Amino acid sequence: MKPFKYIYDPAILAIDMGLSGKEADLSTKMYGSVLVKKQPFLGIPLPDISYLKPLIESADLSGLYKNGDDFSICAFYKHDEYFPIARSYYIQFKSQADCEIIAHHMRPQGPRLEYICDLTIFSFTEHSSYEQRVDEFFERIKDKSAGFKGLFDGRKESTTTESAMYLSSNGCMVCGEDKEQLFSTTVTGDKGVLFGFDLCSTHAEECKLSNSNLEYLSSVFGVAAPFVKKDLPRKEVLNMVSDMLVNDFECRIDKIENNTITAYRNKTGFKLVFRLTSELNYGYMIYQPGRKKDVARFDSANHHDVDYGPDHLHRNLKNKKLKPESSFTTGFPVIDKVTLKKVLDEQESGYAKANKPSQSDS
Repeated sequence: MKPFKYIYDPAILAIDMGLSGKEADLSTKMYGSVLVKKQPFLGIPLPDISYLKPLIESADLSGLYKNGDDFSICAFYKHDEYFPIARSYYIQFKSQADCEIIAHHMRPQGPRLEYICDLTIFSFTEHSSYEQRVDEFFERIKDKSAGFKGLFDGRKESTTTESAMYLSSNGCMVCGEDKEQLFSTTVTGDKGVLFGFDLCSTHAEECKLSNSNLEYLSSVFGVAAPFVKKDLPRKEVLNMVSDMLVNDFECRIDKIENNTITAYRNKTGFKLVFRLTSELNYGYMIYQPGRKKDVARFDSANHHDVDYGPDHLHRNLKNKKLKPESSFTTGFPVIDKVTLKKVLDEQESGYAKANKPSQSDS
């Protein structure tokens, strides 16, 4: 589930976006379930000196460190309930002179960066209790993330979502209230990243009123959101989905009206009707050739008891005994195209088999 190549990628991305060292460290902390190991602190080598300066400015502990013949400038950040081990961002030098010259340029006006001894690091990382903190962290994630894991497994199988991070907390992430509910938010690009966190009913209502779950989550940590949600105009959504239907689904567009796209598959004649009122009010309908009623449907109506809803799938509407199931769809077909293709293939294959000419007809 690790969506980055280097361990420093989240922090580097944040700094490249103009965020502070504190916000860069928050980006690292969001990957707690991937990065936390049974160790007193996490060492994060940086690719360039320019990235170290903002991290030094916000650090809980910073200074120079000597290890054998190597010298480093380090920025330490304290552990907490969201990330049970400290983080040390550093640049390593072979020369003591180079290390001290760079350290001086890090703070030309302020107090000098001094050498940090092992005892100071031992005390800062609370070395004697780190193993217990890590064990408790993973036990908490295991117990509380079962529901989130089910959501991610469904999204990974059904959409372009590729990775996920669960931010575990004791109760509501804001106030600690025991009666919490799971919230999630997805950052999308070519591949999506799903984030999950828990809120009580009071803070859940606050979150619903915010511009996006991610922006609310960032406000909880007191930092700027790395991404600001901007709703696409419906016309732009309709154009993007139409392009997807033509290029990825090999369809011809029949008509677009009232935020609804009607298209036909070139090879099979199956009809697709996508009603795209909003991401919370949508339906994807699949019709066999010549049939007036849909044979499969994804929609967001909140009238079925499914494990992850209200979004659900009627996989085969001809079978009245077949109950609807969680669809894990998002209301944006460009993201949902994985499961759309699967169900469409099922329907087309079944139709072709049922209408295959028998030997007596040949």
